[in-house]
Amino acid sequence: MYPNHWKENLTKAVTSLKESEIIESIFSEFLEITYKLDWKGACHESTSAIHILLNEAGITNTWKLGEVFTNGCLFDHSWIEINNKVFDIAITKTLIKKAINAPVINGIDIGKNVVHNIEYGIDSGQDLSDQTQMVMGLDLSDYLSKSPIDKTYGTWAVILDIGKRKLNIDLDIDLLIKKYKGKFYTKA
Repeated sequence: MYPNHWKENLTKAVTSLKESEIIESIFSEFLEITYKLDWKGACHESTSAIHILLNEAGITNTWKLGEVFTNGCLFDHSWIEINNKVFDIAITKTLIKKAINAPVINGIDIGKNVVHNIEYGIDSGQDLSDQTQMVMGLDLSDYLSKSPIDKTYGTWAVILDIGKRKLNIDLDIDLLIKKYKGKFYTKA
């Protein structure tokens, strides 16, 4: 489980934002899921699901994919940006233990409640991993449909559940799949 103060700091980090309750609800839920499922190395998957939920709630955001440098580690990663500020739950469960950090919400490291010191979107000149290149080659619909998290709907099942349970919106999976066909990440 994660430290209790993370939730409190997450709430503080978003209070000044328009639609703060929705943003808090989505990121809090993904923090829970990340720890409940021990969702390691799932940055592309979780971030793309967060991106869609924010979009469907009417919150402008960008799903970024690129390189990150922290704690002496360089790795491929995905995160969300809202108003050019980083939102990153998946940084808590990277595959590289040394790179693990507390979540970053609205540019704030919610473990320490300070501005984060992670370098997002750097260009090292190195090739991206095979996994990242695969994600880059798939649109959101195909990528989320191929997830093993649900045999029938992939990550779409998580999106539908959170949409209904946390945001009180009924999402139609067939319409979502069509809507996000041809939509890709934004390269950092």
